[in-house]
Amino acid sequence: LKAEIVIPLLKQGRIYESTGTHNLVMTGVDEDGNVRYVMQRSTLNSSSLKFESEGSNKRYSFSLKGQSDILCAFESPIDLLSYMSIQDSAMKEHPHMLSLGGVTDIALGAYIERAPGIRRIVFGLDNDKAGHDAYEPFFVKYSMKGFKVYKRFPGQKDWNLELLSIISHKAITGARG
Repeated sequence: LKAEIVIPLLKQGRIYESTGTHNLVMTGVDEDGNVRYVMQRSTLNSSSLKFESEGSNKRYSFSLKGQSDILCAFESPIDLLSYMSIQDSAMKEHPHMLSLGGVTDIALGAYIERAPGIRRIVFGLDNDKAGHDAYEPFFVKYSMKGFKVYKRFPGQKDWNLELLSIISHKAITGARG
């Protein structure tokens, strides 16, 4: 992940490393800045541990407020942050960024209620069966509500693996950027 994305979030307390377990913790906040959602993910390469902490309210899933009418929705906070690290040109439009916390739209419906200026939704779901199967009903539901709906699948299974693949390629080829 790019430092210019991570450092401000660390300073805001939106992401941090848990004491003891050293998990990456990503928080979702309400309108008053109160933590209402916590997603934890292992920082160990050998572990696939990830979970929502008990008492988390998915309506306040990890999100970053934008300045446009675009909302980009992802299955997880790490995919959201990975996408931001890869897609510099898309970030120039200052879209709203949202983790759905899976392939449910609880967080999406709640976020749209809190940000009524959103007109376009880009689903950056995982490039797997669950992600592809979820897109069609999301497309139908949100198109019927008047949103322009788009899809953007990564070349790898998810956006984090896409970022890791790009980094690995750059390391192997000596490419910069």
